[in-house]
Amino acid sequence: MSEESAQRKWLAIGGALVVALVGYIAWSAIHKPANSVDLPNGTFWVCKKCDNHFGMSEKALNEFQAKHYGEPLPCPKCGSTELIRSIRCEKCGEYYPMNRRGPDLKCPKCGTPAVPQAKS
Repeated sequence: MSEESAQRKWLAIGGALVVALVGYIAWSAIHKPANSVDLPNGTFWVCKKCDNHFGMSEKALNEFQAKHYGEPLPCPKCGSTELIRSIRCEKCGEYYPMNRRGPDLKCPKCGTPAVPQAKS
């Protein structure tokens, strides 16, 4: 292999890496995750009327709030707006109200300490 062909080979590899890096940066700038670092699992809710337990991504919640400014979030099952912002236990999956904070906040079912969540 001549020195000139070796240079071309490395130049082609370097060019491909630059193109791949630029493509990744562009994709990262365009693609936004559905949840933030503060709410990696999204938000959780319990309906007071029908006891429906459901989760919603932060992106979906923000889209709802943008389209329905000032309106309360409705239950997807019964349409009631009487919802309780909740925490979902990482261990057993139990939903419980996010009505207090601190290190003593534990799942009422299994006693697992709550993972801190941003309040929205």
